[in-house]
Amino acid sequence: MSAKMFVVGNITKELELKEVVGSDGTKKNVSNFTVACRDGKGSVYVQVTAWGSAAEVIKENTTKGSKIEIYGRYKVSSYKTKDKESEQRHYVEVESFEFLDPKPDKQIGLDV
Repeated sequence: MSAKMFVVGNITKELELKEVVGSDGTKKNVSNFTVACRDGKGSVYVQVTAWGSAAEVIKENTTKGSKIEIYGRYKVSSYKTKDKESEQRHYVEVESFEFLDPKPDKQIGLDV
């Protein structure tokens, strides 16, 4: 069982897509970005990772400052720095999302 999170806030900068190759040899797009959320006392910055079609759709339909709702799994990954120090990255992996900025003719969202 994994922890689930809802994140509502604004994208902090333009998204970039990266193409990665999985262990099975398939290529997938990934986007790592930050969402700034207001908590009544200030802002909380949440790291988000979107894969495949979710990454593509979010990139195509957002800019810096776009308001978005993310639902996904809370994850932690461990890695070593250049100095061989152990570090952890805490983030939300997108399962579904919805754009919250007003759109005159459409509202886009995706369950992945």
